[in-house]
Amino acid sequence: MYKKITILVIEDDEFVREITLKILMHKGFTAIGAEDGEAGIELIRQLLPEVILCDINMPRLNGFEVLKQVRQD
Repeated sequence: MYKKITILVIEDDEFVREITLKILMHKGFTAIGAEDGEAGIELIRQLLPEVILCDINMPRLNGFEVLKQVRQD
C-alpha cells in the first residue's frame, strides 16, 4: 500500500482555494488549505506536506516570502 500524498494549497481567494481542494481530493490526494502565507507556514511546519501549491499575491506573507521561509527552515 502506498502513502497518500498531502498537498497544501495556500491561497487567499476562498473560492479558488475551495475549488482547488475539491479537485485534489476528488483525484485521491489529501488536500489542506491555508488562507494566507502565515497560516501556510504554520501548516507546513506541522504537517510537512509533500507538495505545496502557493499563490504569489497574498496579504501578510506573499508567495515569495513563503518560499524564502520554507527554504530557511
